[in-house]
Amino acid sequence: MNLKTLSKILFAISIFNFVSCNTSSLNITPENHLNAYEDSVFKYSIIRYAGKLPPKATHRIKFDPSFDEYYIHLAQRHKLDFFYPSKDGFIYFQISRIAPSLHEKYVGIGGKLKKDKDGNIIYYEEVYRTWKMPYDDLIKVSKQVFIDMVNGKKLEKYYTKNTPDNVYIIEFPDDETYFDTEKRVWVSKRENPLIEFENERQKLYEKKFFETKKTDSLN
Repeated sequence: MNLKTLSKILFAISIFNFVSCNTSSLNITPENHLNAYEDSVFKYSIIRYAGKLPPKATHRIKFDPSFDEYYIHLAQRHKLDFFYPSKDGFIYFQISRIAPSLHEKYVGIGGKLKKDKDGNIIYYEEVYRTWKMPYDDLIKVSKQVFIDMVNGKKLEKYYTKNTPDNVYIIEFPDDETYFDTEKRVWVSKRENPLIEFENERQKLYEKKFFETKKTDSLN
């Protein structure tokens, strides 16, 4: 992202928030809440939701221990950009990872979660995913978006359809894509003519996966 484009985006954000209250009191720096080990543990705790599936996995079987090593390495390739444990019991976060690009660019994932007394995640929501951009630009562009999320403000003003031309901040959600908090995955509203075939193929694969595990456990 060149300086002109970045300046345009930051200017748009400043216009969006010219009447906002002072949010400098929010301490969203991860290092002020977590040590290095806790940072790693947190990323690993959400990576099966925020990260990409292993090559031979589905959302139904991704929690199987056989994929632990894959997800450990995947979590290590993510950065925890912002972190804020709120008094309302929610933990707000933004993590980022390298996105496919000719030049090194990152995509940010902002969300919130809640845990029970045993540390189990009982609510998980990815509130936004940014467009890909250089990491330093991502931090500058997404900071106010994250703060607005923590403060419970609507983020529609950052959606691509509502921003000026050539200003790209939030890629998802949009009119066709939303986050399903029950399934904990992003879902497209577009009609997929192959959905029944894909679902059946997944069921057959999962059946074979569990049968293989059962056989291995008996040997």
